Amino acid sequence: MRHRNRAFTLVELLVVIGIIALLIAMLLPVLGRAREQAKSAACLSNLRQIGQATLLYLTENNGYCVPTDYYGSSYSWPGILLGAGDLRADTSSSSSVVTTRNNVFYCPSGYTNAFTNTKGLSWTDVNLQLPQQSQVMNQPSTKYVSFWYGMNGATVSPLAPTGVYKIYPVWEVPPQNDMGNYSDWPRYSKIHNQSKMVYIFDGCSAVNTVSYFRVSPRHLNYRYTNLLFFDGHAEMMPTTTLPGPSSVQSWAASALTKLNPNVYWSIQQP
Repeated sequence: MRHRNRAFTLVELLVVIGIIALLIAMLLPVLGRAREQAKSAACLSNLRQIGQATLLYLTENNGYCVPTDYYGSSYSWPGILLGAGDLRADTSSSSSVVTTRNNVFYCPSGYTNAFTNTKGLSWTDVNLQLPQQSQVMNQPSTKYVSFWYGMNGATVSPLAPTGVYKIYPVWEVPPQNDMGNYSDWPRYSKIHNQSKMVYIFDGCSAVNTVSYFRVSPRHLNYRYTNLLFFDGHAEMMPTTTLPGPSSVQSWAASALTKLNPNVYWSIQQP
């Protein structure tokens, strides 16, 4: 007796397709979270490498920290570190080209389609997902590197006789409130609680008084920010515990300490 092969009915096919669609719907959020966690881990790895380079820089420069930038130039701290030979990254001869390949200053959760306006004075003026650009020092020809991280510093020095904002651990050289004084340079030994003091963070530009908004909620569904501390270690923190438009908008030491007692932004803390 011959047996005929039984084909699937339409209902059975629809049930199988429904089960597959349900499994995909369950897996997609998990895969998305895993992808975001991988990006955040890569960002933390970048920050740790940058941290090691900043420690190497100060040992080569008599204990002086990398400044935020050099006044009147296009040299920001990434270009200073690259020029000192403490890090390597691909560069471009054009200031309008975004460089991401082999770039330790590239955050995988950042955008690459344009550059941000780092001169803005409000939250909406600055797209914190976009990179900035720095010229690289000590190059035979003009080179630029893109970077997605900000530095906890300012354009003014707390050591200057005319200093007003005496809260920043690092600053521009020479500082705008002590012009011409190239000896007014941030020293690592003067920074207390180095394991708690923020050095570099997800965001843009230097912090400065009006720039609490430059800390970027870049990771895990825009809820977390990666930070590098002066001792070289890096951590991920909930952005709501950091200075920003949704938290504290005052750089008073008491307000910062109340916001997060384990993260320092000011040399006046605690």
